[in-house]
Amino acid sequence: MKIRPRIFLEGNFFVDLRPGTPNSPTVHDGSTIGINQTATPVQLDEVLTSLQSDARTDLQDVLRVYGGALTDKPTPQQDAQQDPDVQGLTAAQALNKTFNYSVAALKNSAIVNEAFQGSSPNDLSKLVASFGKVAGALDRNEAALQGFITNFNITTGAFAAQSGNLSATIRLLAPTLANANHTFDALNRAFPPTRAFAREILPGVRATPATIDASFPWIAQSKA
Repeated sequence: MKIRPRIFLEGNFFVDLRPGTPNSPTVHDGSTIGINQTATPVQLDEVLTSLQSDARTDLQDVLRVYGGALTDKPTPQQDAQQDPDVQGLTAAQALNKTFNYSVAALKNSAIVNEAFQGSSPNDLSKLVASFGKVAGALDRNEAALQGFITNFNITTGAFAAQSGNLSATIRLLAPTLANANHTFDALNRAFPPTRAFAREILPGVRATPATIDASFPWIAQSKA
């Protein structure tokens, strides 16, 4: 049994009851739950009381500076580097505006988190276990890992040295893909008549050997 706060700093609490394992004995009326099976929340005043005076002073300074950072108006120099949506706003006002995008962001995050769980039970645990095996194998082959990192560093260095060409390649990739799509569409349109032509020409192809055989006497006579 755990006493939990319903909302942080609200003051209302509820008892979070977990039944335990199927092998645990039944709790009857009048029974006492052992203290090792219970937990209580740590209150904020208890945390502050446990702090020394120096720590409390430092915490006050942090809260005061943080509050000032949230409420101070930005300078023109700071505003020049900000997104137009938050120019002229305090940090607190800018943070409040993020809630306008929270619905879509949280929805997409939920979709990603659900995908991380896998498509069947224990997919995530299997992934963690497999990653542990990979990490163990890498640890046992430290020299190979060092070589891999060195070669990877060389490869990325080569890409960095050709950053201009790489940028040009990526820039030209979009029109190349567009032209490829047009080409594939044309090929798809050409396939049906090509198949029909192939079917129609098959009888002539099958008759070609006999035609060649029949032409040999005529060729011999023509030579004479």
